[in-house]
Amino acid sequence: MNRKLRRLVNQAGVAALLLGVAVVMQGCETQRIASPLLTSVPPEESPDSLQLLDVPQAPAPVSIPLTITIPQQQTSIAPGDSIMRSGAVIKPDSSVVISVPSIYQRSKQTLGPGISDELGFRTEGYFNTLEQYIERGLIAVGFHLKDRAKFEAKLRDLRDSGDVVRRADSPYNAALASLQQELDAKKITREQYAEQALQLRDKLLDSSQSSQNREELTDISEVIRAAQDGDIMSDYVLQVNELTVLPCSGVPLHLGPRPEVQEFLLKNPGLRIESSGKEGVVPETFKPPWAQARFNAKLIDVKTGSIDWIGEYSIESLVALKDGVQIVIWIRKRPSNANVIIGGIDKHNGVLRSAHNRVTKAKRALDAGYRDAMQKKSYYGTPEDGKKLQSRRRRELQRVKEIYSRALSEYRDVAKRRPRELGMEWSYDYDVDPPVIIPDLLNPQTEEEERRSLEHVKDMGSKVTHDLLATIKIGVGEKQ
Repeated sequence: MNRKLRRLVNQAGVAALLLGVAVVMQGCETQRIASPLLTSVPPEESPDSLQLLDVPQAPAPVSIPLTITIPQQQTSIAPGDSIMRSGAVIKPDSSVVISVPSIYQRSKQTLGPGISDELGFRTEGYFNTLEQYIERGLIAVGFHLKDRAKFEAKLRDLRDSGDVVRRADSPYNAALASLQQELDAKKITREQYAEQALQLRDKLLDSSQSSQNREELTDISEVIRAAQDGDIMSDYVLQVNELTVLPCSGVPLHLGPRPEVQEFLLKNPGLRIESSGKEGVVPETFKPPWAQARFNAKLIDVKTGSIDWIGEYSIESLVALKDGVQIVIWIRKRPSNANVIIGGIDKHNGVLRSAHNRVTKAKRALDAGYRDAMQKKSYYGTPEDGKKLQSRRRRELQRVKEIYSRALSEYRDVAKRRPRELGMEWSYDYDVDPPVIIPDLLNPQTEEEERRSLEHVKDMGSKVTHDLLATIKIGVGEKQ
């Protein structure tokens, strides 16, 4: 065998030997078993069950009335409201006639629609509703009341017959005599005299002031003159300067100090009382929603011209209203911070829910890690490879334990926290309606309300005239 062949054989033998060694070494990598890391599951704190905060329901909007009751007022004549002339003695059953100023001619400045047809003086034989209470008051204190119509007829006859003009003391004759003196003194020319005399005639003897057009018993001097002589006479003239029932223009009504208002404000935090004209607030003041009656008169002795009595008195509606006045202000109350409170608690519940989901997921991962750690693990390799495997298993178990611990701590922190909205009180906004007045004397809307308003006017007229005229002292004795 030549050298080349032997070399080839030797090479083949070496290859076979190497192959055998490799087979032997492969047979050495047998399957091995890693022991469990744990024999039992260690105790772990479990998260509490999810407890969400109750989300409050916002209070429903409500309408609530603020009711202010102003009771009936008690009033009486004050010492300064009337005065008698010192030494004046008015005999019982002395006669008296009423003289009414011309301003009381169907006044339209009254309490409301419809009532204007009933109020205000008219002297052409028309006994006004309020004037009747003057008559009643005079009779009540002991006067013998004379009918104005008789004196009006007497004055009408005097004017229409020209008697007033022929009297030496008539305004026309007195003015004409003065004009004649100026002519005689040559202070004016005849042309000026004629022109001015014509003007006096037009002014003092105006045909429009005849009995068909002018009010009677309005000129107090003529009334006294008519009462002094003739078939129709009177001891006294009651000159009425004012008798009105009009909307009250007195001191504004203040609501703030009233106890029912203060109590209402305490029960409704956030509601304010401020000057009227602002929205969402109770008006601090507003014009009194009722009327005022005023009566001013004086008693004149016809023979002497002396004023034996003067009186002036005024009352407001509250004096004549037995049940007083109610002011009702309807207020709509609605929560203003519902979105803040509900939104804040909802947000907290959302954070709590997310934290609970995370800790629950981490607990499942930890439980799975413990189950894995209690299992044997097979592997191929050397014992050194087994050690590496066990080390990896321990690290993974530690990792899931730390994740669970952090998640549990975060969840408990969130569960302990309480959102600030949980302790917040509800705040409110308010819509305030205009006050409703009961009874509404100034703005009657129906026939029944107009009837009640007119009755109220009569009550006030009766009260103001009766009380003031009752201060006239009627005594026994000769008049001075």
